[in-house]
Amino acid sequence: MAHADGDCLAALDLFCSFLGEPSRAIWPWRWGRSAGVYIGCGIAPRIVAQIERSSFRSRFEAKGRFGDYLAEVPALVIDVQVSPALVGASRALDMEDGPAHSPRLATRPRCVLPD
Repeated sequence: MAHADGDCLAALDLFCSFLGEPSRAIWPWRWGRSAGVYIGCGIAPRIVAQIERSSFRSRFEAKGRFGDYLAEVPALVIDVQVSPALVGASRALDMEDGPAHSPRLATRPRCVLPD
């Protein structure tokens, strides 16, 4: 990014900073600080250096009295060759009685949340 436009870099910094707030919203409270927060958007592996330089971490930890708790939560970027979402979708389609064979899915989408 040595020759990047200043406005583009500012926008990228804002994106990285804004990413910190929703990242702290649910995950650490649901699964605990040792589980960490995993950032899996497609662009994240390409901008790890910018995420590290941005105010992502300070915004992630800016939760008042819970700041110390969040300071111990690791934030990790998922960097794999094949998208985990595509692997999951592929497996769901391969299931004999999975979404591809479900009449309910064709008429009414549903969301399943983990316990």
